[in-house]
Amino acid sequence: KIFKKVNLEISKIEERKTTSSYEGGLREVFASGSMEGQGVTCIGVESSQKGGTDYRTNKILLGDYLGNIYLVDSARKLLLHKVEAFPGKRIVDIAMASVEWLDTLLTTVCVIARGSGEVKIYHYKQNENKLFHHHTLNIGHQNPGATDQ
Repeated sequence: KIFKKVNLEISKIEERKTTSSYEGGLREVFASGSMEGQGVTCIGVESSQKGGTDYRTNKILLGDYLGNIYLVDSARKLLLHKVEAFPGKRIVDIAMASVEWLDTLLTTVCVIARGSGEVKIYHYKQNENKLFHHHTLNIGHQNPGATDQ
């Protein structure tokens, strides 16, 4: 009995999917541009508070399977800076946070790679397009055999 009712509800939902009103009038939007990128394994995007309101920048960070991180201006579709953070190791996470600093935002970036016992910390200012290595934290045992090449 229960399965019959469930199947009946599923049939009703599937039938609604075939009507033109199912998507709610969403129109198709095409990409405004693209960038060449190969082997991207993670994306870091930050939003912050500037002047008490939410603030989002156009800058994103990409990590790849070769251990590189890329600072990218997504509005201009432009690669701003590349750093070989963990040569030969897949970047698995990028965390970002910004604080107001003088007349701009100072963004701190933490990067971790597969098989590495380190977290590398970088900084960049919003009006400058370069990542600066600040320091490295040793967080545990390294796995020298964990390469992604």
